[in-house]
Amino acid sequence: SMRSFSNLLTLTFFLSSAPVVQAQEAGDKPEELLQKCAWIAGVWSGEALGGQFEETWNRPSGSSMMGMFKLVREGKVAFYEPLTIVAKDDSLVLRLKHFDGSLKGWKEKDESQEFLFVSANRKEVRFKGPVFRRISRNKMQILVQPKSGDETQELVFNCKRAQRGANQPNERDGKDGEDVGEGEDREDGADGQDAKSESR
Repeated sequence: SMRSFSNLLTLTFFLSSAPVVQAQEAGDKPEELLQKCAWIAGVWSGEALGGQFEETWNRPSGSSMMGMFKLVREGKVAFYEPLTIVAKDDSLVLRLKHFDGSLKGWKEKDESQEFLFVSANRKEVRFKGPVFRRISRNKMQILVQPKSGDETQELVFNCKRAQRGANQPNERDGKDGEDVGEGEDREDGADGQDAKSESR
């Protein structure tokens, strides 16, 4: 039922609060941190949670990035999820909120979920919970940690770039300006293979 599915998603995005081991680079300002997150911009798609999803992110502007996630199951929208990455206390925070297919919020209108920034570079953007991991120029993984009782499992969204356009970052991104490859779907891992997920 849709009620039980909503409960599943509530658990999915009730992320673990385990201590983090990474921190932002000393002296980085929120605008600089946003630029390190710019590589996630674009249109992504994949399959998860018994359906097909789309996730779109725009490039940094106005001291923020904005994203939208949509899950479709059996031809119908299961839920929408607007997301923002914005400055907070000289760092960043990821905020998101869930709406059903009729745009009715799962929580009170003034409530949203917040996840504090941990670190960012050209291969990974990490918040205290969600992690965006770059597999190649056209592949990305989004990792979350649903927690139920004393058990925490990792849920992986395998994303492929759906289209290219002006909304996406230049091929040269990151502080070092390293080129990630032109005209190829080159893997960023040392062994040249996609990271594997056993927890779909």
